[in-house]
Amino acid sequence: MNAACQRPWIGLLLFIIPFFIVLTIFSLLGYAFAGIEWDGASETVRQKAIIYSFVAVGIVGLIFFFQKYYYQESILSLGFSLQKRGPDFSVGLLMGICAMAIGAALLLFTGQATAEIQSANVQNLMYLFLLFLWVALYEEILFRGFIQAKLMDSMHGTPALLMAALVFAVFHLGNPNITLIAFLNLFLAGILLGLPYLFTRNLWLPVSLHFSWNFFQSLFGFRVSGLDTYSFIELSLPEDTIWNGGLFGFEGSLICTLMILLLCALTFVYLKMRKEY
Repeated sequence: MNAACQRPWIGLLLFIIPFFIVLTIFSLLGYAFAGIEWDGASETVRQKAIIYSFVAVGIVGLIFFFQKYYYQESILSLGFSLQKRGPDFSVGLLMGICAMAIGAALLLFTGQATAEIQSANVQNLMYLFLLFLWVALYEEILFRGFIQAKLMDSMHGTPALLMAALVFAVFHLGNPNITLIAFLNLFLAGILLGLPYLFTRNLWLPVSLHFSWNFFQSLFGFRVSGLDTYSFIELSLPEDTIWNGGLFGFEGSLICTLMILLLCALTFVYLKMRKEY
């Protein structure tokens, strides 16, 4: 047995510096190809999709390199098995859609937000789809398929899940207008996305949930983790409160906290009901 198999956490430490180097280089390449400066002030949804496509390719490529040459493991072992994964993928999509629809409805019903329908732009919708597909793929491969997996190989599953969720939340600390509630929700979201991987060692439910959550969050007019993206629904907040999340968006709200906790419980029940788990 090689040293990488005996101490998988060492590879995570060795991964840190190359990660930030690759993240910086591919982000710069993305900005250059998108035709904007590094300040990001004028990003359109098309430019965001270009930038994140470069970031995703760079980070996933680095993970594949570590997986194959450092850990000497198959790339598929990150969590890409398709066998009996159809229900997981569908459940993830449904959870994201329902969470955003219910969250938006609660805010509108309680007067925490108002909404106005705008004309839809099909091209922007396509770029929005690609943007959040890239984000879901590379973040789930990174935080669940790589970081959580190696932690699970180094310690018990529950501490590995919590540590990976904390890393996921810390990674988003640089997002605009982040608050303590938003940080807590990102940590809980890391637990929600990590639960299926803890049971299955498979990424398709986390990927589909992550994509659906972000995509429909944007479509319903919310900022996504503090970032403003495209939507044909103009959502306005009469005032910033802990219930609507303020400038960070839905993920900065207590309604989101309750939603994630509910989804964690439902996900746990679903995974327990799947006989092969």
